[in-house]
This record gives sequence, structure tokens and C-alpha cells, in this order.
Amino acid sequence: MRPDPTVFVRHGRVKPLLYRHPWLFAGSIERVEGEPSEGDVVDVRAPDGRFLARGFFSPRSALRVRLFAFEPSIEPDEAWLRSRIDAAAAYRRDRLAAWLAWGGSAGVQIALLVATITLAVARP
Repeated sequence: MRPDPTVFVRHGRVKPLLYRHPWLFAGSIERVEGEPSEGDVVDVRAPDGRFLARGFFSPRSALRVRLFAFEPSIEPDEAWLRSRIDAAAAYRRDRLAAWLAWGGSAGVQIALLVATITLAVARP
């Protein structure tokens, strides 16, 4: 099994990733090792080689890498996707219950968010 391609972040652009920002912009990239295609998993590293995150590569977007993990062992498989969807649904459900218990009109807006899913699909 070959290693995942690696994206190296420019000096001075590491801090947002340490705070778990979910995107890596094209202008923050120093270099890319390997030849990742649209949607490929890449490791993201600091200029000194230290692991920072893993994400999906998007060569034609200003948001060049969309991060999904900040630990090197996470694989974006079916179990991972299911756990992320379940966690997001539980988060929304908890917030909806709090708003409805409070009785605020914003509860209606939150109820609509419960059914919203954002999906990015890579084209070959």
C-alpha cells in the first residue's frame, strides 16, 4: 500500500489548523508530494514535517483541502461516515430540544436544519 499524497503548509499558515480549521486554502500550501486527484485523501503536514490533519484534495478549488481528521489513523470509510452523520444528527437534535423547551420562535428554523445535509461530490 502506497502512502497517501502529502500537502505541506507554508510557514506562518499552520496556526488555523492547530485550532482545527476545516479548510486549507490554496494560498496556504507550500508544496504537494505525490499526485493526488480530485477527492483523494491527503495528509497535511507542517513545514517541518509534523502531521497536522487529513483531508480530501480538490485541485481546482480555492479550498484545496477539506479536512476531516486531526489524527493520522482516521480512515474515511463507511463506519467513519456513519459515525459523523450520527454525531451531527445528535448535535442538531440536542439543540432543537433546547430551543423547543425554551419556546423560542427560532425552534422552527432549527427544525429545518435537522434535515439538511451538505455533500460535495468529486467529478472525474
